[in-house]
Amino acid sequence: MNITTEDDVVEAFAYQKPDTEAQQKHILIQTSAMDFGLDIIKHVPNCHTRQKALDALQEAKMWANAAIAHKGKY
Repeated sequence: MNITTEDDVVEAFAYQKPDTEAQQKHILIQTSAMDFGLDIIKHVPNCHTRQKALDALQEAKMWANAAIAHKGKY
């Protein structure tokens, strides 16, 4: 869904308090991203592309948590 109206903006950017199920999903995403990040640090040479991989992982975690927060609406 695109954000096209003022109501959409308010809904998309308002704080979404997570229920118990959403909290569990956030924790799963956080743990998975952290484990993968640690694997990258352990097994990938320290270079620019490793940092890009870690940046991409951080961004993926952010987008996954956003999708959980707005329940896939956007």
